[in-house]
Amino acid sequence: MALLSGRHHTPSGALPAPQLRDLVALASDAIYTIDPQGFFLSANPATAELLGVPRKALIGRLAMGFIDPTDHATIEQHVRAVLGGEPRRYECTVLRPDGSRRLVSVANSPVVEDDAVQAVLGVARDVTDERAQAAALERAEARYARLVDAASDSIVTLDEEGNITSANRALEVAVGIPREALLGTHFVDYLDPMERTKMWHMFAATLAGERLRRELRYAYPDGSVGTSTVLSAPIVERDRVTGVLAIIRDVTEERNLVEQVVRREKLAALGELVGGVAHEINTPLTGILAFAQLLKAQAALDENGKQAADTIVTEAKRAARIVGKLLTFARQTPPERLPSDLNQVLQDTIELRRFALRSAGVTLDVELDPKLPVTWADPSQLQQVFLNLLANAEQAVIEGGAERRITVRTRREGEYLVVAIGDSGRGIAPEHLPYIFNPFYTTKPRGIGTGLGLSISDGIIREHGGNLRVRSEPGQGALFEVLLPRLSPPATDSA
Repeated sequence: MALLSGRHHTPSGALPAPQLRDLVALASDAIYTIDPQGFFLSANPATAELLGVPRKALIGRLAMGFIDPTDHATIEQHVRAVLGGEPRRYECTVLRPDGSRRLVSVANSPVVEDDAVQAVLGVARDVTDERAQAAALERAEARYARLVDAASDSIVTLDEEGNITSANRALEVAVGIPREALLGTHFVDYLDPMERTKMWHMFAATLAGERLRRELRYAYPDGSVGTSTVLSAPIVERDRVTGVLAIIRDVTEERNLVEQVVRREKLAALGELVGGVAHEINTPLTGILAFAQLLKAQAALDENGKQAADTIVTEAKRAARIVGKLLTFARQTPPERLPSDLNQVLQDTIELRRFALRSAGVTLDVELDPKLPVTWADPSQLQQVFLNLLANAEQAVIEGGAERRITVRTRREGEYLVVAIGDSGRGIAPEHLPYIFNPFYTTKPRGIGTGLGLSISDGIIREHGGNLRVRSEPGQGALFEVLLPRLSPPATDSA
């Protein structure tokens, strides 16, 4: 054809024919011409390389013979359109003689001479590797997106203004807001006001190129407060920081476990100390009580002397009871387990306190699950726990004023048996709740409580493999729940 052979007029400013031929020969894209019947008229070296056939062998061959048959109908339509004078772009699959397949992007244009289309000029580019890389990248991005969305940690990206640009499922659950509603909003909107300044400084430092780690307190959708660690890293694009990536891990449960371990270690050390002190106090206390009782027996004592002796005996006995509690706390003896009916243990415990409760004008509301199964436990230790909880509830409703009501319930919760003792008192202030199971911590007035009852009760229930939990709000009373695992008696070997 004139376009490639040089048999045409060179307009002013256009490349001379020899230079044009050199340009076509050196091109990395396949450049070729085909006649209206579809036979090759010319082809550059890149065309021969693409089709896997020597260049000389291409001339005169049917171009459609190198095309995947599934593409023939579509290509014929495109060629007819080009022969009608309309340029076309399309993709098709080339079949090489060695059996390999290549995906090519084709741009065909009409070659017009004497106002008629004489041939088709085609430029084809091998996009097989490019598309494979794009597909691999797309798969990798999809896999990455799935991994991010499945992560248990909250993952969020922010733009330079602090607006959320992406968020995973974990963050959506943590804040209780659909991610569609999160996108475009500012991250500080979801922070506790006390944390906003600290987190904003962290965000600004990360935009400056730093990688940081901080702790964050935030509220769950139910209103409770948790602790998280935040890892931040700058997002760099073309050597410029364009945003921030943050990974947020909830460590509330981990912190609770650590605190429990520390607490148990403290209790163990404290138990040893308390046990020694209690034994040391017990000996002189026994002597004081004995001599006070001897003093009471003296006939020569006047009325004031007898009252003083009575006071010594009363206070000595009170001190002895406190020492007894200290020894109970220090010993931490393992439970002596028997098949135990929690309903019966509760009824026996209530009978011990029924007269005192009635005398104090306390209404006792008892509802025991008749289908509650028997478990393997120490009924004496459990009775000690229930007595302590009832005594605390009694004091709470007496101090609380208005309605004096205590509720006692039993139920089954999965594999656990639950004993719930609630009161209508003033409740426990939020600042006291984290510490009420600590030894010697009490909210009672000086001289009334030792601060050991709940600590001992908690230890007994933990020794049984259970848990003692509390729920309370100021003005709404308190509810203590004892959760005990349902256990069967251990199998004994028969002789």
